[in-house]
Amino acid sequence: MWLIDLDEYRRGPLVLDLGRLPGSRRYLSPQELTRGATVDDRPTAHALGRTLRHPLDGPSGWRGATAERAVVARATRADPAARHATVAALIGPFGDPSPGPGGDCPSPRFRRSASSQ
Repeated sequence: MWLIDLDEYRRGPLVLDLGRLPGSRRYLSPQELTRGATVDDRPTAHALGRTLRHPLDGPSGWRGATAERAVVARATRADPAARHATVAALIGPFGDPSPGPGGDCPSPRFRRSASSQ
């Protein structure tokens, strides 16, 4: 699977020559809002971290594991150097979601339940 931001996809890092990239402030990383900042894979990992928070956090509190909370917290740090460098590094702790032999996913988090098959 490839995760691509089609609004502003470019091969490789870029230096932001605008005041900000288009998009929702809710998901944009700090460097996507800063003229002259280098935009590499870290903003994509940041947006994915913000997205992962939705199913794992809720009004009644955190529903994910402690390790998942740490992954989301790291993905959304303000300092780009403190974040995951790539999406692959971010999703690593969640396990490989690709289908294994027999079409099942090796990670229990991504396995289909018997009722969904």
